[in-house]
Amino acid sequence: MGIRVSVVVPVFNGEAFVATAIASALAQTVRDIEVLVADNGSTDGTWALLKTLAQNDPRVRPLKAPEGRGPDVARNACLDVAQGEWIAVLDADDSMHPERLERLLAFAAARGADLVADNQRLVEPDGRLLRLAWPPGELPEQIDTVGFVARNLFGQRSFSLGYIKPLFRRRLVEAPRLRYPARPRIVEDYQFMYALLQRGSVLHILPEAYYDYVQMPGSLSRTFNADDLAALKAATLVHLETAGDDPRLGEALRQRLDSLDTGMAHAGFIGAVKRWRFDQAVKAVAARPQVLSFIFRFGTESLTKRLRRLVRRPALLRAGAPVVAYFGQDCTDNAVIRRVAAFRQAGMAVRGFTFRRHKFNRNFQPDWDNLALGETRDRDYRGRLTSLVRAAVLLWVERQRLSGVGIVYARNIDMALLALWARLVSGCKAPLVYEVLDVQRAFLGVGWGAKVLRWVERRILARSRLLVVSSPAFVREYFAPMQGFRGDWFLLENKVLAAQLPAVTVSPRRPAAWTGRWVIGWFGTLRCVESLRILAAIAEALPDQVVISLRGFPTETGLGPFLDVVERHPNMVYEGEFFSPRDLPSIYGVVDFAWGFDFLDSGSNSDWLLPNRLYDAGAFGVPLLALAGTQTGRVVEELGMGKTFSQPVAEAVISFLQGWTPALQAELRQRLQALPRSRFVEEDDTKRLVRTVLAIPIDQPVAMPAEAPPVAE
Repeated sequence: MGIRVSVVVPVFNGEAFVATAIASALAQTVRDIEVLVADNGSTDGTWALLKTLAQNDPRVRPLKAPEGRGPDVARNACLDVAQGEWIAVLDADDSMHPERLERLLAFAAARGADLVADNQRLVEPDGRLLRLAWPPGELPEQIDTVGFVARNLFGQRSFSLGYIKPLFRRRLVEAPRLRYPARPRIVEDYQFMYALLQRGSVLHILPEAYYDYVQMPGSLSRTFNADDLAALKAATLVHLETAGDDPRLGEALRQRLDSLDTGMAHAGFIGAVKRWRFDQAVKAVAARPQVLSFIFRFGTESLTKRLRRLVRRPALLRAGAPVVAYFGQDCTDNAVIRRVAAFRQAGMAVRGFTFRRHKFNRNFQPDWDNLALGETRDRDYRGRLTSLVRAAVLLWVERQRLSGVGIVYARNIDMALLALWARLVSGCKAPLVYEVLDVQRAFLGVGWGAKVLRWVERRILARSRLLVVSSPAFVREYFAPMQGFRGDWFLLENKVLAAQLPAVTVSPRRPAAWTGRWVIGWFGTLRCVESLRILAAIAEALPDQVVISLRGFPTETGLGPFLDVVERHPNMVYEGEFFSPRDLPSIYGVVDFAWGFDFLDSGSNSDWLLPNRLYDAGAFGVPLLALAGTQTGRVVEELGMGKTFSQPVAEAVISFLQGWTPALQAELRQRLQALPRSRFVEEDDTKRLVRTVLAIPIDQPVAMPAEAPPVAE
């Protein structure tokens, strides 16, 4: 069978995100595809990553495009070698719903079309939906060249059709040969689509959105300067000269030229104002008065965005709901992003005070009001002192940021210390909430260092109105016996946030005929070296029965040694990092089991925690494999949501997989999918937390009960 679809992906310095785009292509229900990825001279680890992905899945074909020549040349390099009957265009920082190609192909067949496209979801880098590119009813069912030009006027309020991502038959660009133009920059998509339509094709548009268009901060595709507009005008003049005798097309092109002239006047006005040349600004307006409408509209939009950044307050806040000052150890951490989203869902405004750790999700920029405190590294407690001192000085300078705050919420001990300092220098009286999602091994020793850390933490607990933990074992095994804690605590598990779930979800699915290979997925922070060793042993013992799917970032080994292990096993597949929760449906949709083991801190934190992957797997109906005797193992056994194993784990899992059958798997999945959604998906947990904190009077001491069940239960 030939290749049905060639997916074309141009990339430049995309090590942090291209794997997500490629994974979304490989997860398509249309399996007979090739993914052509052209590296346009990247200077990071993109090329090494592409080679690894190609080794894991032969459908991935890395290509070297000429350096420094732009995405047009990279796309053309892909088109030159494409073998698919159809061509799909995918940008390196975007992704596709698993059923996108299947639905577009069916749509094309129903319409008898050679050129089709769908709507798009405009999303944040973390996958949070902003809006649809084109609201329901705005997209036409089909469009020709005239309609396409008319919907690509500069300054129009609707999203430009030039950004649409088509699926087209390869023969449309083969005879005669058609490729992406090198100029002007940032509108190669528009130019290419215009050329396709001029060949007599009609674009048929599916109104549903199966393409996620990531809105990166400062994205090039949303930025036009005067030179860009002049190049666009020159290209449009060429189109007008070659338009022939079609009066409708000529009129549409003249309207586009007129809009570009106004856009150039607007760019001239803005440039003059930035240079404080107000005489030139006045001349720009006098030469083209139509620009006043642009100045007013764009100025209003810019001012509105700035005000929203300064005052991000939902309706509940304006009615008197409090602001939460959130002190987080890493603004790129999915747990931090999820907590901020949960507070917003609970009707609160968030003022962030966060560090950054360059481990994963490195391109993420907070979309909440955030004060960047600097950079830190995991487990580097001595090196962190300098960063903490600098942050303390910055908090003193920015102490007014705590005015009007209703709750001070701190994740981990260092952030709690900074939060207490910020309260002191600002005079803030809001209650402190101390959150602990891991108990680090540095707190558990018998040396003076561990004793000092525990003493400091007891001082923090004494000044906190509430302790928040993600697992009851943290209180049972550490806070109660080792810290003598008898205060109020709240169980806030690492559930998938309902508001963050992708708008279109898919149920995990396996092939109709079982292929005889069980797929085990290890997703998230890949910090457990022992898990990697065990999974490699399982892959080696069962080369024809097991596939190990890996997504995330290896924080303990580093990427190089991690890939060395993966590359030695043909049935171990690493597909890079992913965005949670955007990519959860696609990565959990193709596995049979999720790996829930953690040996990093055996006997302590690893035995006590309840990891994100427990809730991610449960939300998407995937059974979890876990270690018996741990808190995770107890939850798996209580809910019947997977299987637990004793040591030696590798031998136990191998024996289990050798005797497991599709019928037993179907029964296990059915039992898991019958569990209440609220067991894995957070809907009102944070709201209950907020109500719990605010119910405690700020200036009144709290009576500490002898026993400490979760306050919210």
